[in-house]
Amino acid sequence: MKNLLLLFPILLLLTFSSCFKPNEDGRETAYLPEDFKSYTVFNEGTWWVYEEVFSGERDSSFVFSSITEINTDDKRAFIREEIDQLLLRRKDTIYCVTFPFTHQSERNIYIYIYIEKNISEFPSSMNLLSYPIDSIDQQVPFQGGAFVTAIEEETIIKNQTYYNTIHVSFDGAVAENGNPLWRIRSCTFAPNVGMIRIQYYDGTIWELVDYHIER
Repeated sequence: MKNLLLLFPILLLLTFSSCFKPNEDGRETAYLPEDFKSYTVFNEGTWWVYEEVFSGERDSSFVFSSITEINTDDKRAFIREEIDQLLLRRKDTIYCVTFPFTHQSERNIYIYIYIEKNISEFPSSMNLLSYPIDSIDQQVPFQGGAFVTAIEEETIIKNQTYYNTIHVSFDGAVAENGNPLWRIRSCTFAPNVGMIRIQYYDGTIWELVDYHIER
């Protein structure tokens, strides 16, 4: 695991040389690192099938659209690449946004936001992952609540082995009405696959059983 943690800053240095390009007005365009995109960004036509571990129920997610845009950040300090994805699931419509969150000379942070639109009793927006990952228990910035709890060289789910997985957990904060503040309790990502396991605070656990990545 220590070797894998050291790999992320190394990959970051290799990627940054091509992630920022100056424009005519002197501002730079921040592009998403390929390493981060491998966990969070997928083409139209990609799909995943998940099985709930207790009931055996199955559900699927399908990438209906994946759009790349070049936008100016709110403070107009830099121009950034933003990728918006629309996922369709039986019970939910899911919006995923991956973009550079901050742009600084020595450190740049990228973030992945996961929005389940049809769940009214929980906040719709959850920041699931950020990049780079420097340490275990690193908090995902901007909204808080999510922490990187493990980075594993191998994770086995449904007799399938996934490599270089990232595990994220949410804190147990509750809203004023007593409900959990975050709908998701934990989730696991694998590169070039996406989310392979997701656990909700209602007790359900969904694990990946089949998928297709559109190239």
